[in-house]
Amino acid sequence: MASGTLAELLERLAGYRNGVHFPESGEVLEYQRIPELAYGLANDLLIEGVTGGDIVGILAPACPGFFQAYFGAIAAGAGTCVLPVPSLGADLAERLAPMLEATGIRHVVVAGAFGGFAPALSEAWGIPVLRAEDSPPGPTPPAALAGVDADQVAMMTFTSGSVGRPKGVQLTHDAICEANRDVAEVCGLSASDVFCSWLPLSHDFGINTVLIAMFNDAALHQFNPVQFIRDTQGFLRHVGESGATVVPGPNFGFERMAAAAANWTGPQPDLSRWRMAWSGGEVVQPVTVTRFRDSLARFGLAPTVMSPAYGMAEFAGPICGIPEPERWNVVAVRRDSLVDGGAVEFEPADATGSGIRQIISSGPGFGRTRIRIVDRSGNPLPDRHFGEIEARGPGQMSGYRTVAQPLPGGELGWFATGDTGFVYGGELYIAGRRKEMIIVAGRNFHAEDVEQIAGAVPGVYKGHAAAIADTLGERIVVFAESVAPDGVGEQVRAAVAEHLGLARVDVRVVGRGELPRTTSGKWRRQELRERLAGEAR
Repeated sequence: MASGTLAELLERLAGYRNGVHFPESGEVLEYQRIPELAYGLANDLLIEGVTGGDIVGILAPACPGFFQAYFGAIAAGAGTCVLPVPSLGADLAERLAPMLEATGIRHVVVAGAFGGFAPALSEAWGIPVLRAEDSPPGPTPPAALAGVDADQVAMMTFTSGSVGRPKGVQLTHDAICEANRDVAEVCGLSASDVFCSWLPLSHDFGINTVLIAMFNDAALHQFNPVQFIRDTQGFLRHVGESGATVVPGPNFGFERMAAAAANWTGPQPDLSRWRMAWSGGEVVQPVTVTRFRDSLARFGLAPTVMSPAYGMAEFAGPICGIPEPERWNVVAVRRDSLVDGGAVEFEPADATGSGIRQIISSGPGFGRTRIRIVDRSGNPLPDRHFGEIEARGPGQMSGYRTVAQPLPGGELGWFATGDTGFVYGGELYIAGRRKEMIIVAGRNFHAEDVEQIAGAVPGVYKGHAAAIADTLGERIVVFAESVAPDGVGEQVRAAVAEHLGLARVDVRVVGRGELPRTTSGKWRRQELRERLAGEAR
């Protein structure tokens, strides 16, 4: 059962029976140990001047010190901001400085591999930087813990930055707890569940997964993202060995799992306990869902495991979701009918070919969260009409944080997500980001649609393709990764032109790993636009 504040959760952890497992190191941090670790760090933060309403930055990989830092800030009466973990290097302070300045963070806690950088970072930033492991356990909670209010900002996360610069999203204690209440009830979570996650803790999907597991006293197995990418088969083995029941991830993560299963070597894992694969963070592709189900079926995976969902940093929990579907609803629509305010034209579900797009359902509004579709003027649209998705619910953010406007007040209404789609049969179908819509010759094309076509071309490395608009040249530009580039560019151009009926397609073939991603694995299309603009100068 969710509480009113994370401070109350912290106090309850002393009576919990599970904990956090770190498969790479073999360490286990029992939940009941976290309070005393947090209390000790909180005392040191208070000595350094942390007060209620402050946001404490946390720079740490997945390790015991991360949880000491996170809840230490909560115990001091402050909010948290898990900073994106960059690679270690001499320019570490320089890379993170703009983020600290933009959000007014005046205290940072480091842990794990970043612990040795504390003195240098403190000198470079001119603020206190504490190493979590240096704080001894505290037997009693500091007085500041009792003063934590449900309306206080508990956590700040950053938007992905896939279409622009990341913004700090403020979530109150109440929003986080209410969202967790919905997730627990809708998904039927309990202390018998086992979570296995590789998501970055700096990303909203990653840290929210951690909190969901902890709220329910469910065991959590936390990988570092790099390890998942390097050894996806090893991750799946651990899912089987740990008896994991819940595994979250973006679409590309499940695509990697499907590929790993298809090329499996060695003893097969037993995945029969796995009951929910939360797929969110990016548009869920029907082909990935099918490939994942079919590839892992021989390991005992139930056909109902995949749970497509829709969420974003501005909400502490899912906006839409299908907890345990008996089937996935996939519809086929005409691409040219996906125009603002227009009625969506449907084709038979198995229809394919040029001009047809298959879209998978993300489910109904999750728990107490509600959704609607509006046109560009903000007018609500009926079912089966295309427009922007708006949402509101108890897990909604309190506002964006900047130095100039740290705490927007007032009750928030409908939130414009910037995503497009339609409602059909009470469920949401997502087409893509409005800002990533490409307009060429008066026609609208969704970047994700173009990328799916390009990524299916033989020779494109693991489907890695990103599409943007060249507004000056009125064309679509596709960047595709390849390790054997001969002829790949022309094949991609031909495939996109054939499926979309468009000749104005330019393809740039780049090497493996050269396309920039956000922390959640989305393509940084804004960076590609800037690269293209630089070429035009």
